[in-house]
Amino acid sequence: MKKELYNLDQYEDILTKEQMRIVCHISKRKAMYLLQSGLIPCINTGKKTHTYLIKKTDIENYLRDREVNPWRYAVSYPKQASATDRSRIKNTLYIVDVIQHQNMWTYYNNQLIPYPELMNVTQVKSFTGYGENTIRNWINKGILRYLDCIAGWRIPKTWLLQFLCSEYYNKISRKTPRHLSYIAEMLRLYA
Repeated sequence: MKKELYNLDQYEDILTKEQMRIVCHISKRKAMYLLQSGLIPCINTGKKTHTYLIKKTDIENYLRDREVNPWRYAVSYPKQASATDRSRIKNTLYIVDVIQHQNMWTYYNNQLIPYPELMNVTQVKSFTGYGENTIRNWINKGILRYLDCIAGWRIPKTWLLQFLCSEYYNKISRKTPRHLSYIAEMLRLYA
């Protein structure tokens, strides 16, 4: 703690995210998490660079509290597919050849149980791990079917299941970690 506070003495009263990260000895990803979650109070300037401004006293408070309550600042990142799973998936040219269509449908159907029957783009994003722009592109190209409601685009679960089991979806070359983890689990269960 004394070493970390000693490093703080060389900075002004207001620090940037990068300076805060160096003083606290944390990664850029964890620094973003702490600032965006509000665990370390900050001012968001809205600029592209030097977006976050943090008071030196807030950093000191964080460092003291981190020693007493380290669990409070622990970050849990989503589990990703292991290296062996990724290589096994990469070597499989087309996943539907390995996993029968019915098994894939059953697996995704079980994973979709907590979601509503009509899903919005944000819910599809949280399930698949792909960005909203990517999902909107699929919709605009007619690859992913949707209903145009007053509240916005809605994708029925059955249409999403058809898309998830489709050749197009399974031949995506740059899969998200969530997509890879689904495939890895299906390979363990059905291959």
